[in-house]
Amino acid sequence: KDSMLALHYLQSDPSYQIRKLLTNFSASTKTVSMHGVREALITRQAEALGLALDKMYHESTDYGQSLDAVLKNAINDGFTSVAYGDIFLEDLREYRDKQLERHQLTGVYPLWKKDTKMLVNDFIDLGYQSVIVCVNGSLLDQSFIGKTIDKDFLNSLPETVDPCGENGEFHSFVFDGPLFTNPVSFNLANISSKSYPKPTGAAGEEVLFWYGNLEEK
Repeated sequence: KDSMLALHYLQSDPSYQIRKLLTNFSASTKTVSMHGVREALITRQAEALGLALDKMYHESTDYGQSLDAVLKNAINDGFTSVAYGDIFLEDLREYRDKQLERHQLTGVYPLWKKDTKMLVNDFIDLGYQSVIVCVNGSLLDQSFIGKTIDKDFLNSLPETVDPCGENGEFHSFVFDGPLFTNPVSFNLANISSKSYPKPTGAAGEEVLFWYGNLEEK
C-alpha cells in the first residue's frame, strides 16, 4: 500500500517518468519477503498497472549482492533514481541510500515524514483496495488476515499500531485502484504462521507472524 501510494504520487508528478517496478522474492519460495505474496499475483498486479516488472530473487544471506546486481543493471538501462514507499524508518532509508550511492543512483521518497494517518486515509479515499496478508502476532491477532484496508479497519486497530503498519505491524497486497486497468482476483486459501527470532535486546526469543496465503482466482 505504501509503495502503491508512492507510485500514485509520482505518476501525478510530471517531473518523474516511472519506467518499471522492482520486487524482491525469496529464491526458494518465490514469495515477497515478509509479505508472503506469491510471484504470480505480483506479476498480474504489474500487468494491471501497465508497468514492466523486474524480479530480484535472493536469500537472506545474499540480499546485498543480489541488489547490487539489480542496481548495476538499472544504471546500464539509463535509470537515475529509485523510488520507495518508506515513511519514517531512518535506519532503512540510510541503508537504501548507501546502496544507491555506490551506483550513482538517487533515492526518491514521496511519503517521507508525512503523517501516516493522513497517508492511509488518502490511500482509501483515492479508491485503492488492499487486503491484509501478514500481521505481527504480538500486536494483532489472526482475525485481521484477509481484512480490506478501509475506515472500519483503521478504527479496529489498537492505538499502539501505526495506521500504515510502518513498524512492521502488518503487510498488505493492493489488488485494485485508479491506476489499475482491472482488479487482480484472488482467493484466501488458508492462514498459516511462522516464528522469527526477535531483534537483539528485545524481550523473549521469538515473535509469531500470521500469513494469509493468497491464490490466483
